[in-house]
Amino acid sequence: MAEEIKNNNIMTEAQPLPTAKENAAKSADAETLQSIFKPHIQTVQPQESALATKGMIKCWADALTRLTDFEGRTTRYEFWAFQSVSLVIFLLLALIGYFLSEPKMVIDIFALYFLLPAASSATRRLHDIALSGWWVLPAVVLALATLICWNFDVHNMILLLFATLVYVTYLLSLLRQKNDGSDNKYGVAAKEAEIYHFESRAYISFMFTFMIGLWLIFIAYLLKF
Repeated sequence: MAEEIKNNNIMTEAQPLPTAKENAAKSADAETLQSIFKPHIQTVQPQESALATKGMIKCWADALTRLTDFEGRTTRYEFWAFQSVSLVIFLLLALIGYFLSEPKMVIDIFALYFLLPAASSATRRLHDIALSGWWVLPAVVLALATLICWNFDVHNMILLLFATLVYVTYLLSLLRQKNDGSDNKYGVAAKEAEIYHFESRAYISFMFTFMIGLWLIFIAYLLKF
């Protein structure tokens, strides 16, 4: 009986703590195993959040709410979606004005609505391609001068119309450029989905088709003289 108690005491006796040398050896073994298996461990990278869908009507509404915002950047898709919706509205108003026999009044109303948000949106689009927004100012001045002369029935507007068309065409050619995808002093570059690039090209084609129409009207106006 005494021997059995003695054996139990031996079994339950506390084991000695590992020495510092043994701990260092275990740590070295763990590091060695980690270095062997680490290349085979697949780490899961967090996926980038999907780009939010933004339709052309939303872009148009956003541009109207930012009509006095001349800071920051606007993407190519946002700018041209806004321009396309505005052009459709203009064509509808021109058609209404034709049937009402009041084209000047309709175009004046549209110009008052369109000019400021168009100028602010174009300024932010220029910022997006790292250009100064002051490029928009001559287009605004020329557009206002043309509108005023048209309302006062100034007949000899050839030079003014020519200058306006030339400069607006040049400005639109700048605004159709893509940004380089990098941040600049005007703000952080926004990422756009590939479908946005396709839609942007469609909107740009629509606008430049309209510009070609304006050039044809101008040529017809020249032939009258």
